[in-house]
Formats: sequence, C-alpha cells, structure tokens
Amino acid sequence: MIAAIWLPAPWAWSHLSFALLVAAVAAAGLQAWSLGCRWLRSRGGSEDADGGSVDQMSESLSKPGRGIANRPLVLLVVGLVLGFLPVGATDLSGHWLAYTGELSFPTLAYLWLVTLALCGRMTDRSSATKKAEERIAAESVTATRISSSGAIRRTLAARSADPPWSDSRWPERIVWLLLGTLLYTTALSGQGPDFYRWGYASTPSWLTLLAAVGLHWAGRWDLAAIAVGTVLSWQLRLSGAVNFWDCAIDPLLVGSSVVMLLGQLVRVIIRPVVGATDHRFYDGDSAAGDKSPELA
Repeated sequence: MIAAIWLPAPWAWSHLSFALLVAAVAAAGLQAWSLGCRWLRSRGGSEDADGGSVDQMSESLSKPGRGIANRPLVLLVVGLVLGFLPVGATDLSGHWLAYTGELSFPTLAYLWLVTLALCGRMTDRSSATKKAEERIAAESVTATRISSSGAIRRTLAARSADPPWSDSRWPERIVWLLLGTLLYTTALSGQGPDFYRWGYASTPSWLTLLAAVGLHWAGRWDLAAIAVGTVLSWQLRLSGAVNFWDCAIDPLLVGSSVVMLLGQLVRVIIRPVVGATDHRFYDGDSAAGDKSPELA
C-alpha cells in the first residue's frame, strides 16, 4: 500500500530536479544579460535593429518586483514545462536523468537558493554582515546580558542569508568534499570500511538530525533545514533511493564544492599579488612624478 502511494514520487523528484536546474541556469543567464546591458549603458547605450533601446529590454527583464528575472516561481514553472517535452520514448527530464542520475536533497536545495539569490530574493553578503554587526553593536550596550556564544550565533546567522557562491560558506563546502571523498573512495576502491553500506541503516539519519539541532542552535537555519529535509526525503523515499547517502550527497554536489573551493583558493593567492603589483605601479608613478620637476 505504501509503495503504491509513493510510486509517483521518484518521477516527480526527477522532474523537480530538472526544473530547479533549468531555473538556476535561466536565472544566471538573465542576470548575465542584465549585467551586459548595464555595461552597454555605461558605454553610452546602443540601439537594436527595431530602434528600441537595449536598456528598455534590460529593465523589462530585471525590473525589481515585476521583471521575469525577479520571479523565481516563474522560472521554476518554465523548467517544469520544459521537462515534460517529449523526446523520443520519454520526456526531456527523463533524458537528463539518464545521464546524471538522481540528485540529492541538498543539491536541490542549493539550486533553489541559487535561483533565489540570482533573482534578488536573498540579501548579499556585505549587507547581511553589516546588519548583523549593527545589531550586535546595538545590543552591546547591555553587554552584561549578552554572552560570547550569543554573539557568535548572531554572526553565524548572518551567513544564512549569503548566496550559495559566497566565500563565507567555505566550511560547508569542505564538509561536502570530505564526505564525498570518504564515501566514494571506500565504495569504489573496496579498501577500508564500507561507509556507503552504513546508509542502509538509520544511524546516519539520527546523526544528521543531531547535526540539524546544532546548526539551528548556531543560527544556520538554512543548513538545519537542508539536514531535516534530507532525512525526510529518505524516510519518505521521495527520490526512490534506499540508501541514505544517495539522498544526502551526489557527485554534482561534491564536484561543485571542489570547483568553488579551488576558485576561492586562487582568489586568496592572487589577491595579495595583484595588490602588491598595484602598489608598485602607483609607487613608480609617484616616484616618476617627483623626479620630473628636477629633470625639467
């Protein structure tokens, strides 16, 4: 009876995965279009073949509150419609599923967060951190009532509003990388304990719920919600996966974490070099400016 009730669940999960991926890619494309139009506007604007302004096209797509780029639900519906397009013996989402496999719940959650952030529905890192610092400073008047743990929780809570690509999310990326390395290397190599086999038991789900409690206490409501959603998706067999790890992690999540960590590492290495180069450039200009009057 239960199997009959949840039989359409994997089918719905695959279509939702495809729709969220399309929504995230479409939001990124519209954001790139908007930035390109702003760049053209900074160079004096340009006219299209019909005499219309590129600026007007940009505003119609990305106007706050009314533009298509600011409507994540519209992008999600577009992805759902595209997923039902027939391609051969199945639909478009079925073809995509054949190449990628089922995505985990955290990956779906991150795709939705990416869509919300690109659509302007999430506060950027600078403003979120500034608001948290102002709140802590305002409450520090009564410092005797505020413990150091409370200040730490408020600082961590500000990161919940950061977009998924923010550098402040590096700890969770390291967790995904270590977890994926631990699971996939032991399962594929056959060496050491088979941690993937533990996913058939309930122990990982209880540990995940315990981690959710700690994350909620720390103010990371986004990660706590992802942890609880992962357990529920496994218990209800929404993706059809029997192993808990198939609902908790997938190669796409591990690969994206590796790419973002490498990008962050490159920025950390390059930033001091670029800064030193700029200082030498300006110092050289100032030195040349100081010597020019003497030469004259």
